[in-house]
Amino acid sequence: MILKKNKIYKKCLLIGGAGFIGLQTAKILKNNNFDVAIIDNFSSSIHDNDCDEFQLFEIDASNIEELDSVYSSFMP
Repeated sequence: MILKKNKIYKKCLLIGGAGFIGLQTAKILKNNNFDVAIIDNFSSSIHDNDCDEFQLFEIDASNIEELDSVYSSFMP
């Protein structure tokens, strides 16, 4: 959770969120009122239609520049 100007933001960037465990985690977080974004390069998973309910960034999380760009655009 992030506190900014007396407002609490419940946001989560989930790396590897397109896999089975990650997608189930994303759904649980969403059901608990978190704004969830998924980061995945689909190297060991396929693009499931269930991913479409989340903001999805198809990048390699080891690329620091891309990861920083995603973080800057998603976080308040």
